Amino acid sequence: MKEKILFTFHHSHLVDTLLSKTKFTKGEIETTHFEDGELLVKTSSDVKNKECVIIESFSGDDTGTLFKVLLLVSALRMSDAKSIKLVIPYLGYSRQGTNKAGEPNSSRVIASILNSAPIDEILTCDIHNIDAIKYYRTPVTNLYLSEVFAPSVKEYLDAHGEALSDVVIVSPDRGGKDRALSFKEEIGAPKCIALEKKRDEADSVEKIKLNDDVTGKTCIIVDDIISTGKTLCAATDLLLSKGAKDVIAIISHPVISKSCLERVKNSQISSVFIGNTIEKEIDPFFNVVDISDLICEAI
Repeated sequence: MKEKILFTFHHSHLVDTLLSKTKFTKGEIETTHFEDGELLVKTSSDVKNKECVIIESFSGDDTGTLFKVLLLVSALRMSDAKSIKLVIPYLGYSRQGTNKAGEPNSSRVIASILNSAPIDEILTCDIHNIDAIKYYRTPVTNLYLSEVFAPSVKEYLDAHGEALSDVVIVSPDRGGKDRALSFKEEIGAPKCIALEKKRDEADSVEKIKLNDDVTGKTCIIVDDIISTGKTLCAATDLLLSKGAKDVIAIISHPVISKSCLERVKNSQISSVFIGNTIEKEIDPFFNVVDISDLICEAI
């Protein structure tokens, strides 16, 4: 009998792939409500002395998923699960991590909530601000998705006759430089640069600046989130105006707001590769890259 059980509240391609590639069975969850709307989450799976993995992304306004996960963790612990690992492919609210006057440090809030739950380990992918891990008492592993994107990007470069020696890896801001450097090492590109970006408010770009020479280069923008697409489009326009030959992008999390698709489709960017960390319908304009193998290795 298998001793590992995978739980999720949302059906997804990622979960199906994990179940087919790992020794986990799918856990049974029942979600009901009392008459006043109070939530009840329970499982009919036998979890005693078994390794349990919960996989859920926390995205957008779906804060209900976070609460469901907390109740499920409690149910599993009360049923004597051997261990509980929480896999969060996209950890939402991680963009709000600076101490600006009148604004919350949402990264710290989410960490405090998860710290209150009896979780043994947390695994996430390309967290927006790596420094946010310091808020957690629970061990956190952050997976860089560089190795997942590398084969697709190399295939693109080969198909377009673009030499790796002419590639420049670009972070859209200094905060994402480590992520870009990780991809530089993975793909073997010779150079990595960071743009300077300022925002006047959330989801808007006030100013973006380039201090490096990209003339005749193929630029690969590496970012963790695509939401409005404003940063991506502004960076693309800037790089091409400074002489770049081609611009593509790899982006971990497809948040993709309503205005994003049209904006990016109408931009000068050649191709965008995104991970399937959030289960949603993705327009064929984007090239979806499956991250399941990396998650399998990690769990």
